[in-house]
This record gives sequence, C-alpha cells and structure tokens, in this order.
Amino acid sequence: MNKCDKCGLEVKPHEDMAGLRSAYWLWARNSHRHVRCHPSVAQYITAPEFGEPVVCDDPADDKRLQGTALVLVRERIYTDAWRAIQPKEVVA
Repeated sequence: MNKCDKCGLEVKPHEDMAGLRSAYWLWARNSHRHVRCHPSVAQYITAPEFGEPVVCDDPADDKRLQGTALVLVRERIYTDAWRAIQPKEVVA
C-alpha cells in the first residue's frame, strides 16, 4: 500500500500522481501523492466526475494567472491523463 507523501493517507491507483504522470510520460516522482494533494496539477482537471475544482494559490503555478491558451492545453492534457488512470468498468 502506498501512502501520500503530503497527507499520509492511502493512495489508490486511480488517485495517484505517479500514474497520472506515467500516462503522459511526464517526469516521475519516487514518492506517491493523491492528485488532489498536488494543486498545481489538479487545478487543470476539469472532468465533472473529478468533483470540486482544485485551486492552486501559489502565484508561480496558479492557472488563474496563466494565459488562456496555455490553460486550455494543460486542462486537456491533465483531464485526459486523469481519465486514463481511472478504473475501467468491467462488462459482464
């Protein structure tokens, strides 16, 4: 069982930043963390099933302070990556 390096709770595969990054060949971390515990990335996930939007208050990463084109690209990349790591329904 992997534990989040920020909040200390169990990290399931569909919540894991390492899995999200792997889905799009982004840099990998040696530690595990919930996607929601990484606001600089989670703020770009716009899928309704992700739940409440995440706000990143770090001025260096806050999407509200970024250009619209960059935000739209990142929202698509991270939302698609998040969907890629979600459990797939098994058809019986």
